[in-house]
Formats: sequence, structure tokens, C-alpha cells
Amino acid sequence: MLIECLIKRDGPTHVNVAGFEYVFEKNEEGRSVCDVISTGHQAHFLALDSFISYKPRGEKQEELPPEKTREPVPVESTPVWTGEVDVLYRHDGSPYKTEKAAKVAIKQRSLDEDLAAVVQVEDGFAIQLFQYEEDEA
Repeated sequence: MLIECLIKRDGPTHVNVAGFEYVFEKNEEGRSVCDVISTGHQAHFLALDSFISYKPRGEKQEELPPEKTREPVPVESTPVWTGEVDVLYRHDGSPYKTEKAAKVAIKQRSLDEDLAAVVQVEDGFAIQLFQYEEDEA
């Protein structure tokens, strides 16, 4: 998904999210955009006032519904996979060679160790991020 950065500046805008460097650069319309693949990172950007889903000129920008107020998740809750999967690889997109290297990366990226697990993928290991299951009460 292309995300547009509304911050006006000369040159690109660099944003680091969970150890990933996103670079928003001006396109042919002069708008600062970046392709964000991770659904978790997309949600993060769209929750901020300075970022919107990019729509080329001429396409109608759809109105987003007001966000529901979320209750904080109690500390004693157990992380549960909710269907949204964020799998993190090395910065170059390749898997970690060893399980230990992936565990070290969790610490280096300052990820919440209770919400991150090392998983085996083709050709190595990756980091899977869990999200708390929300009660619809």
C-alpha cells in the first residue's frame, strides 16, 4: 500500500518503524510517498495525523470512519495471534541464518520480547510479531 506523508520538507522524509527504515520521496505529482507492505506498519502510519493512504490526483479519497476508542490491554493478558501477521526479516529482506541471530535482532530492534517470537521460514529464521486479541464487549 502506498502511504503519503503530509509533512512538507525539501528532500525525502525518513521514518523508522520497529527497525525498518521507510523513505518517503516525492513522486511525479510532487507528493511524498512510500510503499509500506507490513499491515501493522500501514496501520501505524494511518493512525498518525501526518500520513494518509495515497490516492493519485483525480481519484476520490474515501472518508475514513471515526476510530473506535480502544481500551488498554491489561498486562496479564496473553498475546494471541489475531490473524494479522507481521513477519520481520533482516533489513535487506533475507531471513536470519540462525535462531540465535533472530533472537539478538529482537533485542537490537527494541521489540517487546513478549510479543515477538522466532519462527522458522524457508532458508532460515524470521521474527513473528503477535498482536493482542481484543474483546468485543
